[in-house]
Amino acid sequence: MSPRRVPYAIRMTADVIAQELAATVQTLEAQRRAETIARAADMRTDLMQALLIGEDGLREIASRAAAICASLDCPALIVIQSGRHVVHGELDAATAAVIVRADPGAGDVLLQRLRADDWPEAARGHVQAWPGMLAMCFDPPTDGWMIAMRPEQVASIRWAGKPEKIVKVGPMGARLTPRGSFDEWLETVRGRAESWSPTHLLIARQMQEELHRASIARQNETDLARSQLMAMLGHDLREPLHAIQMAATLLQNGGAAAPMGLRIQNSSNRMSRLISQVLDVSKIETGIGLGSQMQRLDLAIVVGDVVGEASIGYPEVVYKVAGDSCAMVDGDADRLAQVATKLLSNARSHGLRTGSIDISLKVGERNVIFSVSNLAEALNPATVSSLYKPFKAASLHNARNRGGMGLGLYITERIVSEHGGRLTYSYAQGRVVFSVSLPLSVA
Repeated sequence: MSPRRVPYAIRMTADVIAQELAATVQTLEAQRRAETIARAADMRTDLMQALLIGEDGLREIASRAAAICASLDCPALIVIQSGRHVVHGELDAATAAVIVRADPGAGDVLLQRLRADDWPEAARGHVQAWPGMLAMCFDPPTDGWMIAMRPEQVASIRWAGKPEKIVKVGPMGARLTPRGSFDEWLETVRGRAESWSPTHLLIARQMQEELHRASIARQNETDLARSQLMAMLGHDLREPLHAIQMAATLLQNGGAAAPMGLRIQNSSNRMSRLISQVLDVSKIETGIGLGSQMQRLDLAIVVGDVVGEASIGYPEVVYKVAGDSCAMVDGDADRLAQVATKLLSNARSHGLRTGSIDISLKVGERNVIFSVSNLAEALNPATVSSLYKPFKAASLHNARNRGGMGLGLYITERIVSEHGGRLTYSYAQGRVVFSVSLPLSVA
């Protein structure tokens, strides 16, 4: 019935223990924060190197989505650029499509959303299970966004009595009355996600700045490449145009029609090829894509037609075809024929004349592998690292391919990518091998 006085020594001991515990917790938290920031820095360095070397920024970011999610402590990630997007994690496609269409807001800040009510009204019903968003714009010209997503965190809150005040109307009017009971009242909170910590916000800001710098560097390279393209196009078009003018002059002066007609046809075909490549590059660089019209088709028939045309056009070249006679894929027949044509053209232009060009088509459990190989020396590592870049120095003024501007493999790789496949280079048994892997048709 009287106060229990805690001795001074015990109070001081408790105070010292509390300070020690607080210091230990603070040290552990600081250590964990430093480790998180260090891992994020390593991931960011690897990503920047890949972006500066790689061909497709969206693909490079997507290939490291798991590491980015770990750094930001989020289970799902959406990357958007040039009208394309990729999704990583447990986020379903329908919800991801709604998020992509939603207006992310200003591009120069980190945009956070933690509740479903924070989203535009049209999207609220779709993001109820994924209300947490941390969006960063890393490339405004191409509308490039990286969006980290967190799921709904259902929380149960226990109250000592229902929090709403009880209002009763009596003879004196409305009056607040004391609660009759303080029994436990359980409230379930939904439609909210876990808040982003200051550490994760710092990591996101640093990543946004690095990605933005890499995007500026890539844009500068693109501008330089575009200038080079215009210069080379003007130079390369001048030669076939001059040949056409000379042939027309000879025809007017009574020259032989057959050889002059062939000369005009060859020159115009070369001009058409150059212009088509430039148009394809323009479509890729502006982000509108190559416009492939997908349908179910037999890749073996497409490849067979291309090989047949090449055999007629270059009868001195030996073509050996092997593999499966049927390979159903979903694709654009014209674009896939363009891929096969380019790989055969490269094999003729860069392979040794003494060897054959081997074409292989193999159907696996999930993919179709289309390969073209030719007898040649292995490519050096520097060439391999820039194999799919446009305007390669090795492609310009090549004695075996004088009209080349280094655009063929660049366009070919993008076509394969639009079809959900991969274009790879390898060297085996003295032969250069280019392989195209395409997913089998699901129908």
